[in-house]
Amino acid sequence: MAAMPLRHDPGHLLAAFASRSTPAVTWYSADERTELSGAVLARWVAKTANFLVFDAGFAPGDTLFVDLPPTWRAFVWAHATWLAGGAVTFREIDDPDVILTDRPEAWAETSGDVLALALPALAMSYDGELPPMVSDANAEVMSAADQLGAMPPLDPTAIALAGPNLRYADLDELLDGGSAQRLMIRPATNHELVRQLASQLLAGGSIVAIDRDFAGDCAAVATQEQALPLRDPCR
Repeated sequence: MAAMPLRHDPGHLLAAFASRSTPAVTWYSADERTELSGAVLARWVAKTANFLVFDAGFAPGDTLFVDLPPTWRAFVWAHATWLAGGAVTFREIDDPDVILTDRPEAWAETSGDVLALALPALAMSYDGELPPMVSDANAEVMSAADQLGAMPPLDPTAIALAGPNLRYADLDELLDGGSAQRLMIRPATNHELVRQLASQLLAGGSIVAIDRDFAGDCAAVATQEQALPLRDPCR
């Protein structure tokens, strides 16, 4: 008998929202409101995974450190890392293979590959001078193919989340608990954001995420977005 599909399989997660024309994530920052449908979010994930595998040489077992403030882009890169069979970490660890950061000057002396990422939704390249040997993540991903290429086979025993280590086979528990509702959150960390968004997407729901620097009226946003706050997001 064939094995049942695993809910944590990154390909299954992608399929859960790739055809959706409705919003998957709506992001409120101090400067912009960004809304991505499931199909648009899936295209960003596919382009990023293609870049990692076919251009950056990212391989199963490699680790990507997401050194970013909470942002919807963290989900894109985490999911792309999982599709590539690697491990993602949101904590600084020893010797990650790739560092994704919005502050490349802080990693100018590192031995790992450094990717500089601009956070605004419409940023097509990094705005600013890059240190030597640092790549422009925005520009690199923009040039990658929109359709997901052949990804490495999934090893359920491989590490999917580093620091603390969780195997791919352990992600079911992490990503359970979503609902088909539209929830409003204000994530304190990218770990929280990725877990909440992935679990919601698997359950057919979506999120409205409020950036930590957002100074608007959260109650008004919840009403406008028809979202259910998990708690007072601007408290």
